[in-house]
Amino acid sequence: GCPNCGGENTVVEQVEMSIWIPAGAPDGTQIVQAHEGNQHQFRKRGDLIFTVHSEPHPRFRRDGANIHYTAKMTLIEALTGMKKKLTLLSGKRLTVKHSKVTFSGYQKNFPGHGLPVTEEGQDPKAMPRAFGDLVVDFEVVFPQRLTPKQYTVLAKVLGPERTELLSKLLKVMTDNLVVPLSEEEGPHCEQ
Repeated sequence: GCPNCGGENTVVEQVEMSIWIPAGAPDGTQIVQAHEGNQHQFRKRGDLIFTVHSEPHPRFRRDGANIHYTAKMTLIEALTGMKKKLTLLSGKRLTVKHSKVTFSGYQKNFPGHGLPVTEEGQDPKAMPRAFGDLVVDFEVVFPQRLTPKQYTVLAKVLGPERTELLSKLLKVMTDNLVVPLSEEEGPHCEQ
């Protein structure tokens, strides 16, 4: 028999290989290593194809070349403004400032702080020409009750009457937070 395959027509070899994945490569991107795949008897060696599958990030969510970050803010910050430092995927630090009254769902764009924009047919090793945006999604986290300190700060901003009204509203919201679902609305409805 053949000294290489022992008459089996197959040689199994373990190969260590480094591949270059371009920054911001979207899911499904294929990276082809030409002539590094299987080889059949009397034929050329095939290509080895890697497909990119990205894992979800704990703080950022991808939307094409844009990345979203949810900035949670306290009620005080939502009413008086906030300033936070954010570490981007590149390691660069960005200060997120917002000085207006903010509602949950408000978005603020930071152009050019997203992922590289990939263009069809572009050499993957070429420097990116453009970057997507960082989109900060604001989410207001309401307290169950106002602490004495929060009450004092809000009374200075809103006035005592409005602060008292807000305090009562938070209490009503918290007391009515648990809403039982009927069986038809439950997660295991069989209809």
